[in-house]
Amino acid sequence: ATTTDDASATAAAAAAVDANGDDEDNNEEYWVEVSKTLAVDVAYDLHSWIHSRPDEYSSSVDEHSRGAILDKWKSFLDWDMELTLRDTPKRERVRLTGVMEDGRVIVKEVETGTTRTLVADYFL
Repeated sequence: ATTTDDASATAAAAAAVDANGDDEDNNEEYWVEVSKTLAVDVAYDLHSWIHSRPDEYSSSVDEHSRGAILDKWKSFLDWDMELTLRDTPKRERVRLTGVMEDGRVIVKEVETGTTRTLVADYFL
């Protein structure tokens, strides 16, 4: 959510660069400032979205809710595929059984039936 003040500051910086011509130093400073503003805006918006309550959204944006995004992601998974855990002594074979809201996955070992909760990075 870019604020009016942020947009005004960005426009002012652009005007300063234009007034001074194609000066490389001014152009670099401009892009550094634009990058900082963009980074702050993206971080703020992402934080707000992650920590928002479901009642803060109207029904018109339900497809962007955490649950809807997670359900869409789950629809692409092959739940029958065997995966191999890396960085484990036995390199166990597992199958996905669930995905948690924070992105961790629940797997079940093929051989033993042991259930684990992991981050997706543990697969080959």
